[in-house]
Amino acid sequence: MEPLEAFFRQYAWFRYKKNESAEAQYNRLRKEAGWKRGDPEGDKAWEDYRTALVRQFNTSFSNDDNDLDTWNALLRHVGINNPPGTVKECKDLIGGKFINLIDLINARDNPGVIITHYRNEVELSKYTLNSGKIFPRDHVEAGSLLRYLLRHIEHPDPNRRDPSHATQGPGKKKGGRR
Repeated sequence: MEPLEAFFRQYAWFRYKKNESAEAQYNRLRKEAGWKRGDPEGDKAWEDYRTALVRQFNTSFSNDDNDLDTWNALLRHVGINNPPGTVKECKDLIGGKFINLIDLINARDNPGVIITHYRNEVELSKYTLNSGKIFPRDHVEAGSLLRYLLRHIEHPDPNRRDPSHATQGPGKKKGGRR
């Protein structure tokens, strides 16, 4: 059983839906449980959910940022069908990409889902904060791959941009299928 599924199934009364997004399921769980902000049981569930997100990322995509096969699979997953031939080139390429990692997790089993690529860190930050799809930044179980992909959501750098968007107007670009 995958980490997110295991998290949700620990609540025997909760109906887990494999094709529903992680954040929608967590919000439904919180609502059905009646947890409010500051409720100790709800706070614990929130921390456990965040741990499950990190574990799910590590399970789905690996935790090793020095493995070329891992990078190639990840890049294909976000719509880059001809990934570079070295780890350094892969890191350089993804360093200029701005994608929401919870969206990436939600798309892990659905090849029809298109991962949105934002033009810059500010646009990604706005989307992430508005949607509530905030990935744990300093989680102890985060592997080196996850840490490499994390962006500054709370304090985005307006100068961090995707170079492939240099000639495009406002808006966001969608990547290809995984």
